[in-house]
Amino acid sequence: MILYQDQVLAGLSGARRFTTGQAEALRRAMSRRRSHDLMAGFWEEFRAGALARGVPEATAEKVFGQVIAFSEFGFPKSHAAAFGLLAYQSAWLRHYHPVEYYVALFNNQPMGFYSIDALGRDAMRNGIAMRLPDINVSDVWCTVEETVQGSVPRGHAAGSVRIGLGFVRHWSEETATANRSRARTAWPVHSVGDFIRRAPPKLKRTAIEALMWVGGCDGFGLTRRELLWQVGLWLPPKSTNRAMAAAGASSSSR
Repeated sequence: MILYQDQVLAGLSGARRFTTGQAEALRRAMSRRRSHDLMAGFWEEFRAGALARGVPEATAEKVFGQVIAFSEFGFPKSHAAAFGLLAYQSAWLRHYHPVEYYVALFNNQPMGFYSIDALGRDAMRNGIAMRLPDINVSDVWCTVEETVQGSVPRGHAAGSVRIGLGFVRHWSEETATANRSRARTAWPVHSVGDFIRRAPPKLKRTAIEALMWVGGCDGFGLTRRELLWQVGLWLPPKSTNRAMAAAGASSSSR
């Protein structure tokens, strides 16, 4: 039974008179996508070697078929060992330091099979609270937010994940970093006008509205629809600006 790619080399070269070079060429073909035609090209060489050693053709065909089937999901032994160690370490961290574990996963995306949404739902199933982005609290990346002593429900982790501003649509890492740099001297903000006046110059209206849609300005004490309405008062649409500019140019020409 073939468990690792390394055993393909040993099996083909030792038992079927494949040279090391032939076995390595087949192993490489196995590691490429859509390589069935390329692998099938080795059949005649394998068959000739097997017959020369007295192996029936039906047996040789069965063994070669197993090798080809193995190519659908095969990897080196070193890969398996490293993956096993990583799985053990991940399980340990997830059990003993769950909040820090999920924060690290979020901050290192993209990194695997699961989306941030799937990871967030898994965290909540394990008793970890997910805190929405907040203009006054969030950092650029996700952070661990400590829970007040004695307020943790039974079965929940002693901490929560605060989503960073860099995870909001239209907020780049550069924009979020500039926002946090200003926050050290001009924050906290308590109203839409206050926020827009102190915001970095590169912060676009789409980014401000996206933050409000996800609850990043809920601390201002208004509904999200009210917040968006106030943005329109402070930042009128570009079309309105152009119309006003055109009207001004027209009046001046008279």
